[in-house]
Amino acid sequence: MIITGIVIIAGITWIIQLLTSNSKSGRPIKECIIDSNISSFYYIGHDDVSLAKIELSSFLSVDNKNLESKILFNCSLLKELDFSNQNLKSLPDDIFTGMKSLKTLNLRSNELTSLKSNIFNDLSELEILDISGNKLISLPDDIFNGTKSLKTLYWSANNLATLESNIFNDLSKLEILDISGNKLISLPHNFFNRTKSLKALYWSANNLATLKSNNFNDLSKLEILDISENKLTSLPDGIFNGTKFLKTLNLRSNELTSLKSNIFNDLSELEILDISGNKLISLPDDIFNRTKFLKTLYWSANNLATLESNNFNDLSKLEILDISGNKLISLPHNLFNRTKFLKTLNLNANKLESLESNIFNDSSKLEILNISDNKLTSLPDDIFTGLENLKVLNLATNDLTSLESNIFNDLSKLEILNISKNKLTSLSHDLFNGTKSLKNLFLYRNDLATLDSNIFNDLSKLEFLDISRNKLTSLPHEIFNGTKSLKTLDLRSNKLTSLESNNFNGLSQLWTLYISNNSLTSLPNNIFNELKSLKILKLQSNNLKSLDSNIFNGLFNLMINTFIKLALLIAATIYCINALPIDYPPGDINIGFDPWKLEIEEWNPYQISSISKTVRNKKMIQLINNNYSNVQNVTLD
Repeated sequence: MIITGIVIIAGITWIIQLLTSNSKSGRPIKECIIDSNISSFYYIGHDDVSLAKIELSSFLSVDNKNLESKILFNCSLLKELDFSNQNLKSLPDDIFTGMKSLKTLNLRSNELTSLKSNIFNDLSELEILDISGNKLISLPDDIFNGTKSLKTLYWSANNLATLESNIFNDLSKLEILDISGNKLISLPHNFFNRTKSLKALYWSANNLATLKSNNFNDLSKLEILDISENKLTSLPDGIFNGTKFLKTLNLRSNELTSLKSNIFNDLSELEILDISGNKLISLPDDIFNRTKFLKTLYWSANNLATLESNNFNDLSKLEILDISGNKLISLPHNLFNRTKFLKTLNLNANKLESLESNIFNDSSKLEILNISDNKLTSLPDDIFTGLENLKVLNLATNDLTSLESNIFNDLSKLEILNISKNKLTSLSHDLFNGTKSLKNLFLYRNDLATLDSNIFNDLSKLEFLDISRNKLTSLPHEIFNGTKSLKTLDLRSNKLTSLESNNFNGLSQLWTLYISNNSLTSLPNNIFNELKSLKILKLQSNNLKSLDSNIFNGLFNLMINTFIKLALLIAATIYCINALPIDYPPGDINIGFDPWKLEIEEWNPYQISSISKTVRNKKMIQLINNNYSNVQNVTLD
């Protein structure tokens, strides 16, 4: 109590001195002061400059649920006020009284359940108001009467179920309105008839089941409309008649089952259209006749079983097309012959059984092509002819059993190729001859039993190679000679019984080598000699019983000795072994249990960051902390 009294007296004395000094100078008193309600006063700002910003978090603890009336004094020049993330449950009626210059008010992420109708009456200059992330269930119809300068209003993530039709009548300058994430089931008649300046409207994640044809008639300046994640089953004729300048339309994740052929006829400026995640089973062949400026079309996760050959004929400027996650079993002839500017095409997760050889002939600008997760058993040898700009090709998760040797010959700019999760049993020795720019190659989960020694000879830029989960029993002599830039090599989960001493010759840039889960019983003592950059080595789940004492010589980045000691330490703790020589092993390793089941992920001998799985043995934790502080990340399998 004595200390509190001293603080109060000191604060009052300081305020009196401040006011006295200002009055002596003959200048008017214009300081902005916060009474923080924690037994002291704070002076914020100057009498001769405009105050830029106050963040309430600097003055109030997170336990403050309410604010006292008149917490802010003399703040007429305040420009920005941030009351976000303070657990506030209510605001005094006159909290903002006198703040004639306030431009930005942030009340986001509190626990406000209601607001008085006159709360913003003095905020005539307010331009940005954020009340998102509260618990508001309703709004007074005249709450914005005093905020005639408001341009941006964020009211998302509340519990609003209804809005009065006249609530925005005074917001003639409003440009951005976000009411997403509420519980609104309908739009009142003439709701936007006074917000004619609106450019962006976000009404996603509500419960809208229907729209009226005139709902957006007054929004002639609207450029972005987001009504995704609602419960719309249909769209009325003429719904977009008044939005002639719309550039982005998001209808994602509704329950639309069909669209009229003229639904987008008035959207001649539209550039981005998202209709993914609905229940559409077909498209009218002329639905895009008037959307000639469309650049991005998302039509994924619907129930489309067929497409008309002329569906995209008017989309000459289209750059991104996503029709993944549908039920397409084939693509019509010349489907893409008018989309000559297409750069990204996603056909993933359909039921495509075959593709015509000329299907991509007119897509010379294509850079990303995803045909993964279909039912393709083969591909025409010239299917990718002309795709000289392709950089990413995904053929994973199909039923491909073979590939023609020249199938990738035209893909000189290809950087990422994924052929994983197919049924390939072999690869032609010259399969990758035309892919000299390749950086990432995924071949995992196939049925490859052998590889030709020259298979990777032309991949001098390759950095990542994954051949894991195949049926390889051995590797040809110097198979990786041509992959001088390789940084990651994954050979795990094959059936390798042995490796030759020169298998990894030339891989001086290799950082990561996975050979785990094979059937190796031994390793040549000079197998890692050229891997000077190696940082991560995984050998666990093999049948190794002993290793030559010099096998890891020169692998300074790997710090394998620390790895082995840590493995032995953890194993000793688990198996209740009481003592281990601290410098063990000086020579061959002969271990009854399998220390290689210890997996070191991102190896850095100079930093420790975490042990990724919880270790409950306190003795082991203490030993690790005391003796092995160089390990960055440890995973116990």
